[in-house]
Formats: sequence, C-alpha cells, structure tokens
Amino acid sequence: KGHKKILSYPAPFVRFVNFGDSSLDFELYFWSRELLPIEDIKSDLRFIIDRRFREEHIVIPFPQRDLWIKEGGFKPPPSDSR
Repeated sequence: KGHKKILSYPAPFVRFVNFGDSSLDFELYFWSRELLPIEDIKSDLRFIIDRRFREEHIVIPFPQRDLWIKEGGFKPPPSDSR
C-alpha cells in the first residue's frame, strides 16, 4: 500500500513460494492500470521493502564462502599461438 501506481482493488497479496538455500522466497502480486512502467514499479517496491527491513533491523544472512588457493596458484592454459 502507498504506491500511487498500484491499484487497491483487487488487493495486492503475497504468496510464500519456497524455502531457498539461504532465503524464504515470496512473490508479491499487485495490479496497475499502467503496463509499460511495471518494471519501475517492481523496483520501487523492492526499495521500499529494503528500507523497511533496515528500519526494522531485519538482516538477510547471505551465504559466505571460503576460497582456498593451492600452492602454485592458478596456471592459465597455454595460449593458442597461430
């Protein structure tokens, strides 16, 4: 609610679609009279959600990975000299 290009009827709703590797996956459904700027509206909503998460101190734990480099490092393949 609160986005001027999103219709209040039919009402927007959220569907919980899956458990990801490091996430809970949701889809947000909404309706608009304007078709062309739909990607802009979706971007606006993501920024609004991100801001609200920060305000509520909600942190998404992204996965961390360690990179181990063996002794000798990376050796590129020989170049193709023609």
